[in-house]
Amino acid sequence: MKDRAGSLAWEVTGSGPPLILLHGLSGSRRWWERNVAALAPLVRTYTVDLPGFGESRRLRWSRLEHTAELLYDWMEAQGIARAHIGGHSMGGAVGALLAANHPERVDRLVLVNAAIRPRGAHATARASDVVRTISHTPPGFTPLLARDLLRTRPRSFITATVNVLQAEWHAHLTRIAAPTLIVWGEHDALTPLSLGHTIADIIPDAQLVTIADAGHTPMWEQPEVFNSAVLEFLGRTEQFG
Repeated sequence: MKDRAGSLAWEVTGSGPPLILLHGLSGSRRWWERNVAALAPLVRTYTVDLPGFGESRRLRWSRLEHTAELLYDWMEAQGIARAHIGGHSMGGAVGALLAANHPERVDRLVLVNAAIRPRGAHATARASDVVRTISHTPPGFTPLLARDLLRTRPRSFITATVNVLQAEWHAHLTRIAAPTLIVWGEHDALTPLSLGHTIADIIPDAQLVTIADAGHTPMWEQPEVFNSAVLEFLGRTEQFG
């Protein structure tokens, strides 16, 4: 489906409080295929293709801030006053920025191997890290990654990568008011686990869950463990702290 402004492509499944899931760089909403059915009994899940990617590839990614505001406008168009937000890698950066700038719109935040580099955390990914990451993904994911990468708008890919790496994150993270679950694959070579610990130390009311035998895409590599952690987090009635 598309929103009423004819922009972002999205799908909705389930019933209950809304949960918006945002994919990573060169990805699409299909990266959540192993999670949506498990989450559907508890939440109404919206999987969204971000601009420049998936079925939203005809849109141009301009800036990280613009994408967060576009998501805000999309929520307005759908009549979603408040939602849980879950974001993987680049999608985690978008979700974190939305939560920082519009805390009244985000109930709970789930950051999955988020491409967020606070002050002092430098990009260290090498070509060998990419190869290691792909080699550890389970059967079925590599063709999905290849297809999504081929249909990604090249300029959007480059611009989004630069945006995420250059963002000044520390001030944004300290403004996040939503209880936050940080989920990280222990063997991620692209965004190492140490980064997850750094983010968890900065965001108020944040907790870190490490998923064993998983790399950069724990929601795909270990879906049962991932789904259980997210369901437990979203199902809580108490606030942290």
